Amino acid sequence: YSVLVFIPQHGARDGAAAGMRGGLVEFATRRRVTIAMCTVTLLLFGMGLIGTLIPMLPGIIIIAAGCIWQGVMGSRHLAWWEWTVLALLVAGGMVIDKLSGGMGAKKFGSTAAGIWGAIIGAVAGSLLFSPIVGLLFMPFLGALLAELIFARKDIMDAFRAGSGAALGMLAGLLLEFTCGLLIIAWFCSCCFLF
Repeated sequence: YSVLVFIPQHGARDGAAAGMRGGLVEFATRRRVTIAMCTVTLLLFGMGLIGTLIPMLPGIIIIAAGCIWQGVMGSRHLAWWEWTVLALLVAGGMVIDKLSGGMGAKKFGSTAAGIWGAIIGAVAGSLLFSPIVGLLFMPFLGALLAELIFARKDIMDAFRAGSGAALGMLAGLLLEFTCGLLIIAWFCSCCFLF
């Protein structure tokens, strides 16, 4: 057997080693930056999903900010049609957020006072109590009290209106959460599948 051995000259060896070290440092730095960018994106997505479940927090907007951050700063840039679909999903989520609670409340005969009572009850409940109590019971209680105190309804009408406001708000929160998941799924499929 014959063995071919390459022995570099002294100057060439130092240059190659320096070039290799420089490449490794550049690779490690690029990897840290990529990990930091993905971490920021995941934090924005997580905060956005939590924001979709807490009334008065702009969850869909936070998710959109995460998409924009990763889309602009990341290594994979989205095409114009992918941004267009993403913008339509964000707009749909914002419309769902604004209309669903009021539509459910109006269907059951709630007034504006009942809707505001449900919103205030949901915000206070999500901050003061567990998510189950805060998001299931407190919107109902807030709408019921607002209908009794401000709209001067009798107990049965206030109960029906409070139930409608609470159910409308919960349906809106679940629809907004689902829309947030759709936005994240669309963005991830654009970045990693197409």
